[in-house]
Amino acid sequence: RAEFWIIGGTPNTEYCDNVLKRAASIPEVKIRGIMTREEIARAYQEVDVCVCASLEECLPVVMVEGLMYGKLCITTDSSGMSQHIRDGENGFLIPTDDAEALAERLRWAIQNNVSETAENIRINARRTYEEYFTLEKFGDRLEQALSKTIKRYNQRS
Repeated sequence: RAEFWIIGGTPNTEYCDNVLKRAASIPEVKIRGIMTREEIARAYQEVDVCVCASLEECLPVVMVEGLMYGKLCITTDSSGMSQHIRDGENGFLIPTDDAEALAERLRWAIQNNVSETAENIRINARRTYEEYFTLEKFGDRLEQALSKTIKRYNQRS
């Protein structure tokens, strides 16, 4: 049995209103709304797959956290995360605005959730987090960028 959770705020837009209306008639879809950090941490213990199907997203937090928790992650090829996801190795990339591709990846995740392939993807997801997204790695990249900027500034002076 699969459940689909929508977590986060839902702006008052026609699109969100339509999603909420449709979701209300589908028992497998749960609107979880805005959650505290503690509630989100507990939710990650219950979910198997994290999805960010946004048309554009610089660096979706749900994907970073999905990698951190070693989840199967599905995102679009237009998200900022696409440069870090290798399709079928550490997550899944789908074409932007392709609902059928998303549905196919979700079917795969449901049917193969306990497979060796899924487990390897989860392990690689966590490795990707450790390689690129820990606070230490972010700090290192920030320090490098600042050093480069200072060096360029000093060369112009």
